Amino acid sequence: MNSLAKVKMRRMALLVGVSLLLAGLVIYGVIRPDPEEQEYNRVKNIILSAEPGGNADNEESRKEFRKLIDKLKPETRERLITEIMRQRLTEAREKMKNLNDTEKQAKVDEMVARVKEGFSKLNPEQREKIKEDMGSEEGKKRMKKSMDFYFTEFTPEERKRLDPLVNEILTGLNQL
Repeated sequence: MNSLAKVKMRRMALLVGVSLLLAGLVIYGVIRPDPEEQEYNRVKNIILSAEPGGNADNEESRKEFRKLIDKLKPETRERLITEIMRQRLTEAREKMKNLNDTEKQAKVDEMVARVKEGFSKLNPEQREKIKEDMGSEEGKKRMKKSMDFYFTEFTPEERKRLDPLVNEILTGLNQL
């Protein structure tokens, strides 16, 4: 093999190598998860692994968790909240499917009593904080989103059963 053929072979090998490298980088860029999506999945898994309605360990851990959520883009945060609400609704439906109507009503009555108790135990500082939050633009958006979710995702039968609970929550908020 002469030197001209060797040079052509080297150039071809180099061209193939560079092409494979570029193709690999493009493929990695396409299949590599977006950092925002990775954070979304991490936060979603943290929330879904916690007990529904459970309280965070302490104020500090709640603040840290809030920082995680605040780092997400608003549209990602909204998608996260909607997905979690849907998951929690699915879990609740699964727990309630084997209960008869009387047992289901007893659960709702229990939740209404807990909501009343929760509002009655709020100190003036907590009341003011909730009032300010619910009066803010962000609070109003959250409330609208929650009510929209209630009317679109819950069945008419579920809404009929849960209306006393929703009414108690709204009454409690209005009395702040």
